[in-house]
Amino acid sequence: MVYRGPAGVRAFRTAIASASAIAALLLTGCDDSDTQPMLFPTGPTGVFDSAKLGGPATCDTTNTTVHVREISRPINHLVLELTNISAASCAAYWYPHLRFDDNPAAIPAMPDSRPQSVVEIAPGASAFAVLLKSAANNPEVVPAQRITITYSDRNGDETTGRVEFPLPDNTNIGRAAKVSCWQSDLQQALVW
Repeated sequence: MVYRGPAGVRAFRTAIASASAIAALLLTGCDDSDTQPMLFPTGPTGVFDSAKLGGPATCDTTNTTVHVREISRPINHLVLELTNISAASCAAYWYPHLRFDDNPAAIPAMPDSRPQSVVEIAPGASAFAVLLKSAANNPEVVPAQRITITYSDRNGDETTGRVEFPLPDNTNIGRAAKVSCWQSDLQQALVW
């Protein structure tokens, strides 16, 4: 936008003053009840914590359970069901980090499976992710007996809590194994 003449200068100064006022309000949290600025709440790692603003807590090992089950269609898939066992909603961020047996590396996620918004799980409700065990173009597989699951925080990093349990009998995992992001219902998860 081009500002010309005295009217343009006034318009420019008004725009600058408005932008400065908005910035000042954002920095102070729009709270005129006292002179202390409202800082954005962070968790113990310094990461923004939506639960401190009244938003849902992050889903973790203290407020959820995970179940893994086989399905007949689509083939080569397992379903992970994350159920909220707490009295408050929790947010299932990104995807579960999965490891099998003694393998230290987590399998990759399917980036295209990311939903448009964070999956919020109400008390007693569930979210779902699917595990593609192997791919048709890379059928090399190895047997796996155990799965270790860690959750994602809002940045996609692993949280500290882990859940480990046995896999269904005769589970084989291939080099092309991938996991989807959490979805709000099973049908959305099965697309991946």
